[in-house]
Amino acid sequence: MRSPLNVQSRSPLLAHQPQYVLVAQRLIEDVTSGRYPVGSLLPTEFDLCTQFGVSRHTVREAIRRLLDRGLVTRQRGIGTTVKANRVETRYVQTTAKIADLPRYVEDTLLVTTQAEEVIADEVLAELLKCPPGQRWMKVTGFRHVNKGKLPMALTDIYINAAYGGSVNSSAR
Repeated sequence: MRSPLNVQSRSPLLAHQPQYVLVAQRLIEDVTSGRYPVGSLLPTEFDLCTQFGVSRHTVREAIRRLLDRGLVTRQRGIGTTVKANRVETRYVQTTAKIADLPRYVEDTLLVTTQAEEVIADEVLAELLKCPPGQRWMKVTGFRHVNKGKLPMALTDIYINAAYGGSVNSSAR
């Protein structure tokens, strides 16, 4: 059994972190080191509370961070299963309001290379936070800064098919 969290024995930078961040970091280390291999279950919330000397709320928030990084999945009645031993490094930018879109594209130009309709499988549905089987327009292109010749990023944009309409191949 591991000792409860002791921030004094760790980096001084961690001393100012919330406990859930420290628990999440320990769990990430355990998953990436193979202590909890892919396909195995993490200990129960109760066991993690005891192990780290923290509240159930703290453990739940720590596990949510592992979920957000694609390391684990949760299923009621079964528990938290390790699904990967590496942290996903995907950047996702969402836009809640149409008014936010101009700021996103203000200083860049998107040169579209492909536009197609796709059906969300389980992985894409998790990324887009939608049910599997939902239709989306996928627009792929290179984003350039200030009309520069070299692209700064490859961008995949997913638009709910209900709003997709026709996609222009020279989008901004």
